[in-house]
Amino acid sequence: MTDLITSASAFDNQVAGHDGVLLDASGDLVIKPSTPVEIAFYESLLPHAEFLPITPRFYGTLTLRPNGGEGGAGDGAPRDAIVLENLTAGFNKPCVVDVKLGRRLWDDNAPLEKRERLDAVAAKTTSGSLAFRVAGMKVWHHALSTYTLYERTYGQGLTAENVRDAVNEFIPVALGKGRRAEVLRRLCEGVGEIEMVVKGVETRMYSASVLIVYEGAAEALDAAIKAETAERLSGYDGEEDEDEEEEFEVITETTIIDGREVQNMTISASSMPASTVDIAEDDDDGEETQPVCRVRLIDFAHTTWTPGEGPDENVLEGVRNLLSLFKNELDSIE
Repeated sequence: MTDLITSASAFDNQVAGHDGVLLDASGDLVIKPSTPVEIAFYESLLPHAEFLPITPRFYGTLTLRPNGGEGGAGDGAPRDAIVLENLTAGFNKPCVVDVKLGRRLWDDNAPLEKRERLDAVAAKTTSGSLAFRVAGMKVWHHALSTYTLYERTYGQGLTAENVRDAVNEFIPVALGKGRRAEVLRRLCEGVGEIEMVVKGVETRMYSASVLIVYEGAAEALDAAIKAETAERLSGYDGEEDEDEEEEFEVITETTIIDGREVQNMTISASSMPASTVDIAEDDDDGEETQPVCRVRLIDFAHTTWTPGEGPDENVLEGVRNLLSLFKNELDSIE
């Protein structure tokens, strides 16, 4: 049995979505309470290999069952959860933004009240005008040695005319022209890859988001850019050697989460090949490559495959407008 999860705590790099996301003791994995629809989507990704590079690595599912204490009665219902890679792992000072996609944010099963409420939010925000909305941000400010948090009200107050301000808040001018350009180039690559994948598949992914993380510490960012540039010049493609795939086991154990005992935690990856569930190992020198940024599609609680219905233009409009926003900002500083 692999001692993968021994304790967990609240995930403090979450900038949007529901509370309850946890971070394992290693810092490599997040544990997210989930829905049957989202679990089914992640479990269905293997036949859709094109989705794997643009989504968080999925390590399986588990059940969180609060301990009933001396009386034996549970103090809460069991919760299904998914185990995903921590997209902020490896960064010194991760800057994070969650961008919710689409004009329509509700799925076909949503009750009328929810549809009307979400349509009203979209109509008065950039969800309606641009098909994307900043749901939350966390930005490191080097000069102040502190983070600034931007909650959902910040994104709800943006308009199509001033949404560029959010780019300047997320990637501050104080970071420097050269660093900003390097980050923006990679964001354009990442969002562009999401566009290429989504336009080639038939899905409906209501209320999905693009999560973007980049290194906010100036010196760490410089080192990451230098290392990544060297890798690209050397022809390294970032893929692990197939001969070095790591065996993944089923884990069942008890853990402590926020001071509560949680039982019956199971991570099952028996249906997945090692290449899709292995945890990245350190390089030979014991150090992992410092990331510059990561761009991933997340939040699939309302996502289904829809064969015969064509690509998700609702999401694609938001992705394309977000890409244009980053490209325009990059053009303005080059």
